[in-house]
Amino acid sequence: MKKLLLFTTLLLSTITLLGCEDSKEDQKEDPKIYTLTDVYESLELYSDHLEQLTETQTELNEKGNTHINMSFMNDDVYTTYTRAFLIDNLIPYEQSPWEGEYMLFLTNAKRTLDKVRDNIADDLDKDVGESFQPNPEMDFITYRFLFTQEGYLLIDISIRGRLSMLKIGIHDNLIEINELGYSFDQQDLDLDGNPKMKYNYTEFNEASSSLMTSNTNSNLVIGFTSIEEQVNTVLRKNNDEYFLNYYNMDINTFIGLRTENELIKTENYIVYDNYGMLYVVSNSLQEAGFVKLSTNFIEATGYDIVKVSDNGGDTPDEGIYKEDGTPIYKGYLNFDISEDYLFGSVKQIISEDDLSDEYFNLNSLGLDLDNEKCTLEYFNSIRVTNLEDIKDKFTYNDYDLFGNDLENFLLDLIDSDIRNNLRESNDSE
Repeated sequence: MKKLLLFTTLLLSTITLLGCEDSKEDQKEDPKIYTLTDVYESLELYSDHLEQLTETQTELNEKGNTHINMSFMNDDVYTTYTRAFLIDNLIPYEQSPWEGEYMLFLTNAKRTLDKVRDNIADDLDKDVGESFQPNPEMDFITYRFLFTQEGYLLIDISIRGRLSMLKIGIHDNLIEINELGYSFDQQDLDLDGNPKMKYNYTEFNEASSSLMTSNTNSNLVIGFTSIEEQVNTVLRKNNDEYFLNYYNMDINTFIGLRTENELIKTENYIVYDNYGMLYVVSNSLQEAGFVKLSTNFIEATGYDIVKVSDNGGDTPDEGIYKEDGTPIYKGYLNFDISEDYLFGSVKQIISEDDLSDEYFNLNSLGLDLDNEKCTLEYFNSIRVTNLEDIKDKFTYNDYDLFGNDLENFLLDLIDSDIRNNLRESNDSE
């Protein structure tokens, strides 16, 4: 099943983390002396938990199980569906905008934990806290492990000068992960003359929320999701230019905007109904004054047969037909079918001045899509025309993300255990 991803790709090769100091208060019991055996057992526990999480999200993404294959009208091989078959296979779709956001992160985190576990398997008698090279023949890899007072595992890794840090633990049977990949830019100095840190940072709290921030190549990025509140928001800033993406639960719509000097330059809207994506509207075309409207035609009436090329390309006879073979629409179809998802859309390029109901409800193609959201009036009601109208969507912990101090605000969001144990240079020692 195709996933919408708002999102940006995280650095996740390896990770470095160190922990808090023990409390200076008197302890009735001597603090536990951890060894790499404890680290190894923790890595096994966390890896097993992550495997369960990622396995539950495994999806069928192949055509074939429910397909009717046949050769139709020419030598190219098409899959042919009747409208009745498609309607019978419609599945109610519950929008989950955060799934794609963190699934790759969890998969990569598990891969990293497994690699670290394998590398330390012959060093389990060592104490934690000291940097060491797990393999003398691979002296470019350095590890350090610590445990926090709360029992979270901290992993500090350097590979060929690439630094990363990981903090991981399980609380109430829910996993929590903080990950930072970072380096220091000798050409970009702060007010004290110190190299600025460039980084990608991610937090994941199972069944609750996730956070992603980064400061790389003049781009400041923050993306956050709340599973409880069903919020998904991403902001990227590059000088006076902002790229904004957010999911509006109230109207079941993703909205993407590019702004410059407070003016909206391009717009993208993905409108959902009970069966997934209903239509996508975008004015980010090279030709100004035109919009691209991609509409899911599955529920429309007026057609009998859909032909989809098995070659995956733009083939002459792909399209929508009457039962007698009369074409209604010939051209590329964005079509996807699996055991739990069904989607098929047609694309129309329209002058903004000519945009009207007939394009939304597909009357323009001789079809009829009866949905209250398929009107120009509805689209105009959700369209963003003033940046001020949505600025309240872009706050985090009551901070206005359009504020002047975004760079320092994002830096402060990094977990304190990680911040307190950062290396001071890109050197691995």
